[in-house]
Amino acid sequence: MSERDYRLFLQDILDSVVKIEKYTNDIDFKEFRNSDKKGLFSLLILV
Repeated sequence: MSERDYRLFLQDILDSVVKIEKYTNDIDFKEFRNSDKKGLFSLLILV
């Protein structure tokens, strides 16, 4: 395992959550379901 401080990992997760929220903030479920989710999936891979 990496010697990186656990707080940095947690910060990375929080940053990704903020990005996901921004990506999905202005659309409803139907729009999300029908959208191209490549950007969202790339964000999820970061988490």
